[in-house]
Amino acid sequence: MLLLKMDQLAVVISHAQRQAQFESAAVVEADTDIEVIDDQLLSSDSIEISLPAFSDGRGLSVARHLRMNKKYKGVLRATGNVLPDQLQSLFQLGFDEVLVGDVNLAKHSEQDWLDVSESIRKQNALLPSYLESVATGHGHDSIWSARRQ
Repeated sequence: MLLLKMDQLAVVISHAQRQAQFESAAVVEADTDIEVIDDQLLSSDSIEISLPAFSDGRGLSVARHLRMNKKYKGVLRATGNVLPDQLQSLFQLGFDEVLVGDVNLAKHSEQDWLDVSESIRKQNALLPSYLESVATGHGHDSIWSARRQ
């Protein structure tokens, strides 16, 4: 498994490390009704959002809602079926980490993921973010702030 973080190098993690990560996180499915997200979930240090299919955007909406409406400050981790091409969007929508499982590594090589991750890290300071919380520290407003001006 491969753990990709927005501002750090990718890390290969073992199944034992993955299990410990999973046990310490609150897990949210992509089809979760965002209106029923409670304070107990928001008090968790990390939340994993399971993305069932690369074409299913509901998990992205949940992440955006947690960041913008619920002001969640912890770690948001995307898991499930994602493509290397989606990595930039996942980070821009508020995810801190993307866990690439063995199934996705079988479809797209570890080097594919590392290449995309490195490209994003190099461009990160230049690209506007969709969310305020991600935009802080990058020296520019988020896309949403710019549209309101």
